[in-house]
Amino acid sequence: METTTNWIPNVHPLLVHFPIALLFAAMTIELLGFTLKQYYKYSFVTDLLVWGGTLFGVVTLITGLQAANSITSISPDAKAAVKSHELTAIIMLSFFILYSVVRIFRYRYRNGLKSITIILIFLIGCFGLIGIYKTGEKGAKLVYKYGIGVSKSNIKSSTLLYKKDSIAARDSH
Repeated sequence: METTTNWIPNVHPLLVHFPIALLFAAMTIELLGFTLKQYYKYSFVTDLLVWGGTLFGVVTLITGLQAANSITSISPDAKAAVKSHELTAIIMLSFFILYSVVRIFRYRYRNGLKSITIILIFLIGCFGLIGIYKTGEKGAKLVYKYGIGVSKSNIKSSTLLYKKDSIAARDSH
């Protein structure tokens, strides 16, 4: 049986989707609460999702930094792209740590907050999602443009399989 360590150089790609999914789900569910005029019914769930997404973000950043430190012999452009992704990830994690603290206070003082404050907190979270998207885009660029984290043998065999599947699909029509 093939183990994960045989084909993947680090766990960062396995973990990276959790904070993204949790944070996007938090804002989506919060929007649902606003739409249904049942904000307080959904607010604790969204708080848990934000806090969980932030905690997963810490683990994901640590594994990403370990992954970046394990990269050897790459082009200067690729190295700059790694540093850019790293910096964006650190900024976004810092943002969501602060946002999580704000949400702790929002939860603690939820009964005394005005609607405009609650909406402003939500919009700040949505703004953070743009940064998460940009961070993910930079990570995808590392893989798909520079081939970082992908072994050449996997690229060749995947390309070969893709070509065989494409030919088979074309010939079946």
